Amino acid sequence: NKHIVSGRGPGADVYLLEFEDTMAEYNYIVRKLTEAVASGIEQNALAVLHRNNIQPWEFANLLKEKSLDKVNLMTFHKSKGLEFKKVWIIDVCRGMIPSPKAGTEKELEEERRSFYVAMTRAEDELNICWTLMSKNKKTNPSEFIFELQ
Repeated sequence: NKHIVSGRGPGADVYLLEFEDTMAEYNYIVRKLTEAVASGIEQNALAVLHRNNIQPWEFANLLKEKSLDKVNLMTFHKSKGLEFKKVWIIDVCRGMIPSPKAGTEKELEEERRSFYVAMTRAEDELNICWTLMSKNKKTNPSEFIFELQ
């Protein structure tokens, strides 16, 4: 259990979560979102963040199917300036975060800043998630995960 520390204080509890595949990741998060809502947290105080708009269509459908459609599902960029009780950052895998298009040190640093923005959206709990398999391909955690440890 780690903490992100900012000028505002000790920050959120941080959990690093590894999953076998994308559906295991998504199902776990839906279960945790359901538990949070059952405990009294409003859906709009919860967020699932991703790097770009291409990623989470399956996840959006799963949220709708489970009546969790008020949960915030948005990109890192769109989350800037917002705060949520609990945040899940999904698909934190190499090839996704940082973008493979980040070829220069400046572009890589911008990807790192974007990831930091996503991490600092959590007030109480931050969950950083990655999978070992995605679309039938073996994946590895993002290099940014190792920078946190």
